[in-house]
Amino acid sequence: MNIQLNQFNILVAEDNPIHSLILENILRMQGYGVLLADSFDKAFSILSKDHVDLILMDVIMGDMSGFDIVKTIMETPEYQDIPVIFITSLDSTEDIIRGFDAGAVDYIRKPFEPQILLRRVRQQINLLYQRKFIEAQKKSLEAAIASRDQIYAIISHDLRTPIASLKMILNILSLQEVHKDQESLRQMVYSGNDIAEQLFSLLDNLLKWTKSRLGMLSFVPQSVQFDEVIFGVVEVLRPTALLKDITIETCIESCITIYFDTDILKSIIRNLLINALKFSHKGSSVKILLYSEGCCAVMEVVDTGIGMDESIQKSIRESLPSGSRPGTANEQGSGLGLWIVKQFVQGKEGEFFFESVENQGSKFGLRIPKLDRKEL
Repeated sequence: MNIQLNQFNILVAEDNPIHSLILENILRMQGYGVLLADSFDKAFSILSKDHVDLILMDVIMGDMSGFDIVKTIMETPEYQDIPVIFITSLDSTEDIIRGFDAGAVDYIRKPFEPQILLRRVRQQINLLYQRKFIEAQKKSLEAAIASRDQIYAIISHDLRTPIASLKMILNILSLQEVHKDQESLRQMVYSGNDIAEQLFSLLDNLLKWTKSRLGMLSFVPQSVQFDEVIFGVVEVLRPTALLKDITIETCIESCITIYFDTDILKSIIRNLLINALKFSHKGSSVKILLYSEGCCAVMEVVDTGIGMDESIQKSIRESLPSGSRPGTANEQGSGLGLWIVKQFVQGKEGEFFFESVENQGSKFGLRIPKLDRKEL
């Protein structure tokens, strides 16, 4: 380990001038920076204005006890991480234990052997160097992660707009009337619309996830008609359902109003419906229910698809992205959808719930407080 010892300052708190001179010479010959204090007041004065990495302290300096001084140092936030080595002629077990209890990391008996002194000092310097190295690596890693997340956010944002435009065009085309001999064209448009929808959903999830991690995700709640948002998402995803001949059934209670961010609510509904379509069998149906339950609005998305095993359910309960698994038509995904739904719902005074039986289907739902009509 190649350590530049001149980067470390050692405070020697010793009132015996001969001992102080000896310690200073031994340490300076190794390259350490040395600061001298012949009283505890001067030691604290040095601590307040100079950088100190290690303290060598005499247990008794005049009428004051080094044990009490170390306790004071350890209770001061600015100094509590500075290791202290006692230099003492006291060698009873009781005194040694008292020194460790006060906060010292080591002790050296007087008269001391220079080589033993240097070994124990170097041991603490090595530990300090390793701690600083780890802290520097941590800061570097945190900066790299923050930079990565910012890049993700920028890329997702820049791609989201053109993908949204493409999705809108393909969605409009999929709703146009075509002749029977153009059925293959319709299927191509449906496929293109589905691909655009998957890309948009992935980018939207990635953008919201990175903004959430960076603390940049804005939540702008407003009065929202829950049923209108559901029907809007259903219409957008209907071509995706038609590709697998899946019927989207709705049982929606009208006039339920909530106080929520419309864009985030659309993302929640879209993720739940895409998840249900992805894991449903061809020719089956997906049901969307919306009803009142006390002071809450409850939405459920129910399918009769492949369901989830216990390991996947556990990862969702523990708020861990479950990873991608192929759908019934080998659709791919990021694995972020349900994780994002849970984070957004529970982070905004809502409740996310689900139940699933492998090979029988799943039900995902959420409860969100309704907006009292008096508040409208």
